[in-house]
Amino acid sequence: MPSIVLDRAFFRDLFCDEFFIEHPKTGMLMIRVPAGKFLTCTDGTSPFEVNLPAYHLAVHPVTNAQYARFVAETGHRKPEKVDWGSPVWENGMYPPDKADHPVVCVSWKDATAYCCWAGLRLPTELEWEKTARGLDGRTYPWGEDWPSSNYRAIDGKTVGVWRYGQGGSPFGGLQLSGNVWEYCADSATVVLGGPRGSTGYCTSPLRRRISIGFLAPLYGFRCAL
Repeated sequence: MPSIVLDRAFFRDLFCDEFFIEHPKTGMLMIRVPAGKFLTCTDGTSPFEVNLPAYHLAVHPVTNAQYARFVAETGHRKPEKVDWGSPVWENGMYPPDKADHPVVCVSWKDATAYCCWAGLRLPTELEWEKTARGLDGRTYPWGEDWPSSNYRAIDGKTVGVWRYGQGGSPFGGLQLSGNVWEYCADSATVVLGGPRGSTGYCTSPLRRRISIGFLAPLYGFRCAL
């Protein structure tokens, strides 16, 4: 089965407004995750229950187009310098065909600045994990099946944020595994999820530590409320 490619309108039609809001400043769709318990394994051993209050998390990572508006309005640095790999943006702009790809080559501070501008925040590790794994402690957002090209990007390149509908999480989050590592609020040195092109880094609870200011085409973020 080929991977499902959604779009914004189709995604909205799949779910009623009880489960989503549209953030007024950025226009991003945000999932409403209700209060309650879920299974986590943040200690890397056996799962245990954690109780979280309700929150909202963006359906997908912040895109190049969304980040460009922030840069234009604030004069914040453009993500065209890297410590490793090759930047996506050049001469102050992203390639036109990557408007809906996750913005990368941003630091935790860049991500936090965007969230502050938008009136949002980065998710906590537990919020991100609950959205990705649902309530049953599954290994991957889509369940227990080994990752394939039906569920996530595996070719080493970023993809549009509406790709891989089969890989969505129980709450409706897209690409919580595969595409980019994502920053969380708890620590500037922890990213979650796992990038495209590496099936060894795709379990939902996976955490990786990086240097606080490291810039690379593997790292992006999504917003919480």
